[in-house]
Order: sequence, then C-alpha cells, then structure tokens
Amino acid sequence: MSATARPGPLNRAIRRFNRTVYNPLAMTVAGLRHSPYSVVKHIGRKSGRPYETPVIAHAVGDGFIIALPYGDDVDWCRNILVAGGCTITRGGVEHRVDAPQILDPSRALPELPRALPVAFRLFGLNARKMSFLRLRRLTAS
Repeated sequence: MSATARPGPLNRAIRRFNRTVYNPLAMTVAGLRHSPYSVVKHIGRKSGRPYETPVIAHAVGDGFIIALPYGDDVDWCRNILVAGGCTITRGGVEHRVDAPQILDPSRALPELPRALPVAFRLFGLNARKMSFLRLRRLTAS
C-alpha cells in the first residue's frame, strides 16, 4: 500500500491533540506489564534524535502489527520505515524489530483479534480503509 493522501484539517487537529495531550498521558503507562499500550522507540530520520511513541502493538506470529488510523505518513512510522526497524516495549518486555512493511487491511486483519474492527468503529474508524505496519521480532530481552 502506498503512502496515504495528505491529511485533512480534522485529521491534522486530531493528530495535534494526540501529540500534545493524549500521547503524554498514554506514555505514563505505555510498555508496562498490564498496559494495552506499547512504546515504539525510533530515531528521527532528519534530526537523528531518539523518540518514544505510544502505540497499540498486536503480537502476531513472528512480530507485531500496529494499526495506523491516521495513515502511514505519521512521523514515527516514516522514521521506522527509513531506519528499517525500531524497538517495541510491550508488557514490560523490550523487543528489537525490523523488516517494517505497510500492509493493507486484507493482509493485516486476518492476523489481528476479530473484535478489533468493532473497537475501531466505536471511535468512528473503518479498519477496512486503514493501513497497518508489520514488524518482525528479532529479539526479546
């Protein structure tokens, strides 16, 4: 799946709210043992700075799948694609991951929990119209 179209004004406003309000709150529990949130540690593709972003990473087979409800052009996703990997802390365990690839719903949804599309609908999202990021697990430490 190719990069999504430029986000509209509502999408940009939601992203801004998440970046400034929601994400800092989610980071207080992200990556912890019983938290639904994982932490993606990635390196800025332009700045070279380390960043941490809260996501919901679903463990699948040899790695993880992360839904991209705001598209695959978000900075953290673009950083991972350029770097070729990152680190995910999920349930208190740090995993090095590589081989990032954007999946369309037909490839991602069969590997994810069946209730996920229903949960997305509760937030006004359509899982059949979004992108997903798949990462292969290298290690668990």
